[in-house]
Amino acid sequence: MRSSFKSDYGDIAHLLYVPIDETLLQALVQYWNPPYSCFTFGSVDLTPTIEEYSSLINCSKIDNDRIYSKSNKNKHFRRKLERLLGALPSWVEDQVAKNNQKEYLKWEGILALASASPGGQVQRDMLAFLIYGLVIFLKALGHINVSVIDLSDRSSGGINPVPLILEETFRTLKFCKRNGGRFQGCSQLLTVWFHSHMWTDAKLSRSLYDGHFSPLEEFLRKED
Repeated sequence: MRSSFKSDYGDIAHLLYVPIDETLLQALVQYWNPPYSCFTFGSVDLTPTIEEYSSLINCSKIDNDRIYSKSNKNKHFRRKLERLLGALPSWVEDQVAKNNQKEYLKWEGILALASASPGGQVQRDMLAFLIYGLVIFLKALGHINVSVIDLSDRSSGGINPVPLILEETFRTLKFCKRNGGRFQGCSQLLTVWFHSHMWTDAKLSRSLYDGHFSPLEEFLRKED
């Protein structure tokens, strides 16, 4: 399962082990320059790029020419969730809740279903769905936005989610800069991206973002 998961989804499972440094994130927000969508450190401007975030995810199946776009058929998310998780319509209906007229999923039930799954492709795709919903596109603690279902349903087919991840990161940084509050983009990816620019190991200087190196694995190795 591990090799097939990595083949379809890259290194996103490593995000589960990346610790969130709230102090670092709060400091980064203060240096965010919304008009130019970059961090400004004195005379130095630094911003995450599609190439860098693609390297962080490190998925060989991502097709850079097939950029993910949101589906206009979100109303059919229940059927997609049934197919994705191998669940019954009645079970799916029980997991859907509303908050301010917006529908979301209660992750406890999905986690319980994942734990009881016998394995194979359904469990693999379920794990990716949980990572997308609870780590990469976190909207609220304990909730999974229904829009993640469409992305997760299509992601194993080579669709490139990186521009959407960056868009959400920039949007959240802009909001935090102007209004304060907790950063709710993918904190783990932003943390590793920033740390990777601080690494001074000479052997990493040429290969960090060339597609043959895993920054997430390197970050976890350095943390250990």
